Formats: sequence, structure tokens, C-alpha cells
Amino acid sequence: MMVAYPIPFSDRTTVEFKSKKGEEYVINLYDMSGTMVKQLKSGKAKANEVVKVEVDGRGIQEGVYLARKISKSGVSSVKLLKKN
Repeated sequence: MMVAYPIPFSDRTTVEFKSKKGEEYVINLYDMSGTMVKQLKSGKAKANEVVKVEVDGRGIQEGVYLARKISKSGVSSVKLLKKN
């Protein structure tokens, strides 16, 4: 499960997840039309590691976005609300 805080955000927000097992992952930011806005982070998480990713919102427009984590164990996402 992924969480994000603070929501809504203006300049920065943090996306966080706990890895159940060691595996590679990628986290991308999508707008509500499904277009990838940018890659937030990729890496390899250790088992039971809490991964925190800071999202810089200064270069994106106001609106609703999805931060989506993709790994071998599946896909999870969290909704982000960007306000100016």
C-alpha cells in the first residue's frame, strides 16, 4: 500500500510504501488522462524497507495525479492533488 502526505500539496509531497520483500521497483507520476508526467524513482527495495520518495510539484500544473509503483509483486497507486 502506498500513502502520500501532505495532500493537497503545492510545492512538495512525499510518497511512501513498505516493501514486503526485496525487489526492484519504479514509481511514475501520471495525469488523469493516463499520460506519464515523469519518473519519480526507480531502485531496489530491501525486505520490509520503508521507501520515501519526494515529489517536486513545482514543474507540474494544478490537478489530480496518480503516483504508481510497479514491481514484480504488482502495481499500487496513490492519488495526489496538486494545488497552486
